[in-house]
Amino acid sequence: MDTAPPPPPEASRSGDAGPADEFRVLRELIAGAERADLEALRERFEALDRGLVERVGEGLPAALSAHAARGPDAEATMGKALRGAVEEAVRASVAHDKAKLSDSLFPIMGPAIRSYVGELFKGMVENLNEVIRNTTSVKRIRWRAEAKLAGKPFSEYLLLKTARYRAEEVFLMERDTGLLLMHLSRDGRDRDADLVSGMFSAIRSFVEDSFANRGDGEGGGALGRFDFGEHEVIIEDSPQAVLAVSVNGSPPPGFRETLEGILEELHGDQPHLLDSGAPDSEPLRPYLERAMVEHQPEEKQGKAWPAVLILTLLAAASIGAFGWRWWDGRRAAALASALEDTKGIEAVRHRRAGWTGLRGWIFSGLRDPAADEPGRVAAASGFPAGRARFDFAPFHSAEPEFAAAREEAARQLWEAQSSGLRGEFQGGIELLEETRGRVGELEARERSLARALLETRVGSAPGVELRFSADGRSATIAGSAPEPLFSQIKAEASRYGSVFDRVDHDALTNATEEALDAELTALRAIRIRYGSGTARMLEGEDAKVAEAARLIGALRGQAAKLGLRVAVELRAQPMRGDNAEFLAETVQSRLADVLALLRDSGLPADAVPGATVDAGPQEEGEFGELYFRAMVERDPGL
Repeated sequence: MDTAPPPPPEASRSGDAGPADEFRVLRELIAGAERADLEALRERFEALDRGLVERVGEGLPAALSAHAARGPDAEATMGKALRGAVEEAVRASVAHDKAKLSDSLFPIMGPAIRSYVGELFKGMVENLNEVIRNTTSVKRIRWRAEAKLAGKPFSEYLLLKTARYRAEEVFLMERDTGLLLMHLSRDGRDRDADLVSGMFSAIRSFVEDSFANRGDGEGGGALGRFDFGEHEVIIEDSPQAVLAVSVNGSPPPGFRETLEGILEELHGDQPHLLDSGAPDSEPLRPYLERAMVEHQPEEKQGKAWPAVLILTLLAAASIGAFGWRWWDGRRAAALASALEDTKGIEAVRHRRAGWTGLRGWIFSGLRDPAADEPGRVAAASGFPAGRARFDFAPFHSAEPEFAAAREEAARQLWEAQSSGLRGEFQGGIELLEETRGRVGELEARERSLARALLETRVGSAPGVELRFSADGRSATIAGSAPEPLFSQIKAEASRYGSVFDRVDHDALTNATEEALDAELTALRAIRIRYGSGTARMLEGEDAKVAEAARLIGALRGQAAKLGLRVAVELRAQPMRGDNAEFLAETVQSRLADVLALLRDSGLPADAVPGATVDAGPQEEGEFGELYFRAMVERDPGL
């Protein structure tokens, strides 16, 4: 860009311009044009940056359309370049809002899913019909045994044995034009394959045009199969090609999935050959040969007499088994009737031991212990002894002979038992009198020994008095004893409580508890006084602090003997006055001084862990006295 330099500023005519003005004039003369060009370029680039997004958005569709018009190679290049961006955009759309993408794909996925489910149920129904047709026969019974030995499900083994199919011809056609891309036949003859492929296309077009509008707003589907005679034509579509296979018989399960796999591999491996203008279609042959499936089960022709013989033997065996079962049931019924007629046996029932009856019969009911043995009744009836088992519950029959027998047996038993009991009773009385005398002697000796032990362990204790009754059968313990002697005396009294009629120790007091109560009372009575408004104790008050330290130490020792713990707290009464802050500081100073004196006296830190100021107001004339609050509680560590 050519731009004339700006005219230099006029110099002062008076001749008084300074060096700075001269330098500025010189700079404008040397670099003025270049600076103007640079400023113009900067403004132009800023204008381009401001409108870059709008211009790219307006020109991008036209640029993509122009690039796609160059041909398939240009479209493939553009697809590879945009694949990553499109995949990332789809992934971001799913992460942001799955519902929007689902709504967009619904018109495509709905018919596809329904078509797949329909084909799946169709194949299942066809297989089920075939299995039902081939369920019962001698050969199928043999196949069932072979499937059991082979460890396979019978349905799978039956399909393997009975399936009969043969793919006769395979046609691969271009989807849009219907032109034949390749044809394979079992016998190698063409049979005017182009004409046949044209007929396939015409049939498909007729079906699609005739049933396109079904009223559900989704359009019609493609023709998937049709039958003629013993042949079934399976048709599978893809975006670029149509694969049709003529099958003689019922195609195997999963055959349509095989065709789908062949088309998917063709689209992935040989997409350039799926065009009627391809120069050579021979590379398609290996793919189509996979569709030429065949299965012809072997059928051996044999004579029918073995099967007839087997069926005859089975029928004879069945008749013999049922006849023997009927005859055996008649014998069991006869034995049950004989048992029912036997005196002392009632409510006889019989059943087979097992379904077949080979294990014999079970006879149950009620039987008087004096009745005849069931085994003898069975032998008299001619029933085999090894085939009868008896399960009779005992009961007393009302028959006169059985009642008289029971009465006679009871009388004899009573006489025998009563004569023996009289002799045993007299001997027992004599033994009891002898034992009672021995027990009295042992109790006297035991009380004498216990009295000597009590006198040694309890009577000799200081401050304890032990007294015995005149007959020596009871004892009384009185007095006072400290711990642990008090607990030991109580244990001894409990130990010998079973020897004496009574050991009374209610008059015995615990000296340790009494001392603890006295020391608690003395500690709670201490009041430490101060001068009015000062932190100095009155004369002689420090002796109270020393006494409190002694009492606290004694309390801790006495409580430890009793398994207790003493909680001591130093408290202060608040002072009244105008300067509340000063008075509060004075009270805290008093508390701190007393705590320090207690620590100096040798008490541990946990003896008096803290100090507290009372919350309530005080009456006139009280000057913030300090006192102790003490409580005794069970030691959780014991």
